[in-house]
Amino acid sequence: MTGRGKSGTLVLSVLGAESTVVHHKGCLMSKIRIARVLALCCLWLCCLVPSLWAQERRKDQFLSEPSYLIFPLVYSIPGIGSGTMITALAGNIGDTYIDIYALGLNGDVQGTILGLQDVHVISKTLILGGFYQGLSKAQIQYYQARGMDTGKKDYQFMELNKVNFWEPSLTLTFWERRIELFASQGTQGVGVTRILDPEGNLIAEYNPAYQLEFKSSTAGLRLDFTDDLQDPYIGVRLQASQNSSPRLDARFADYKVLNLGLSAYLPLGSLGTWGFHQQTSDAVVSSQGQTDPTAIAQEFGITCAPTDQVCQATLASLVNIAVAERTYGTAQSLGGQYLMRAYPQGRFQGAHALYRSSELRFFLSHEVTPFDFWIWKDVSTGIQLALFWEQGAATDLKGDLSKGMRESKGAGLRMVSASGFVYRFDVATGDEGSASTVIFNYPW
Repeated sequence: MTGRGKSGTLVLSVLGAESTVVHHKGCLMSKIRIARVLALCCLWLCCLVPSLWAQERRKDQFLSEPSYLIFPLVYSIPGIGSGTMITALAGNIGDTYIDIYALGLNGDVQGTILGLQDVHVISKTLILGGFYQGLSKAQIQYYQARGMDTGKKDYQFMELNKVNFWEPSLTLTFWERRIELFASQGTQGVGVTRILDPEGNLIAEYNPAYQLEFKSSTAGLRLDFTDDLQDPYIGVRLQASQNSSPRLDARFADYKVLNLGLSAYLPLGSLGTWGFHQQTSDAVVSSQGQTDPTAIAQEFGITCAPTDQVCQATLASLVNIAVAERTYGTAQSLGGQYLMRAYPQGRFQGAHALYRSSELRFFLSHEVTPFDFWIWKDVSTGIQLALFWEQGAATDLKGDLSKGMRESKGAGLRMVSASGFVYRFDVATGDEGSASTVIFNYPW
């Protein structure tokens, strides 16, 4: 959670949390880079902010309209699987800003997801939140190599018998949310049991299950000089964050990940607004982990018959991925509900990632319309048509980013609400097909 208005937790993409088995480590070089980023932020403030101070907020940045959503549905998410899900959300409970949500999952993913957000310890200044995920069954659609060179069908499934995650968060906000500091601390446990082909046939089995337990932390700064945090019409927004975690042991690389994002919004009069966003993510390694292929293969505990070429190729692929991760680190992945929406969750991974997007938002309605559909209650304050284009790449060598760019484009409907949520449905297409997403908010 980063305290972005209503934090806007996903209905669906939160299921992708089980794929987060990378370890964000620390080093002196990343601290130097972070210092440079903060210096640039200060310079940016000194040079540009005076001209933006006149940009008044259009409305109160802490919305308090009560809302709720209770919705059973069938899910089918590329990279995650299919099944049934019940979503429950209560927003701005009891004349407060507090939101609570819960998801019950069955099918390829089984378990519970709970969230608590916008708990104001100091009103409109210090905000707490928390996220819990407890899954007893899940699967990851992983590709046979990092980077941008794999094909649409070059994937297999990794089956998990445990995905536990707990993350409390804190946001310190000032000046009508124009300046925010945010931090979170996460604890995660993952158990991997089997590897399956795309048809669900067993390829290999971990014996015993491959277990990972680790902690992670995030800290960041957001400068928002738009006319509205929830639904910007004009202005700019800058966000910088660092992800880190203690090194498990000498097998794993020691690194941190630095993320930078810049958004700009140009007004189109009564038609709407034109948004632009660019985001970079870079892993900075201070110490490599175990990169000997034989040692890593033994660590996985997978035994392949001498004549089983599929199993042997799968093990070799897993080892190569581990060698790359322990050599270069892993930055923000691309694919899923936020970045490169036409592709499966976590489709592209590498030590460096570059993402850029342009989005036209056309105003269809500005009417304030309360609604109560029994299972969904809120107040609509605006309906928009969004046309978007995305481009991105993730590679282990930063110089290769420009060589492997993929594109995603599509359209969506966006409903801005008085409760603070932005309900959104998107359909995106790319060179590997199309995908649809449903979310409670949008990261930029």
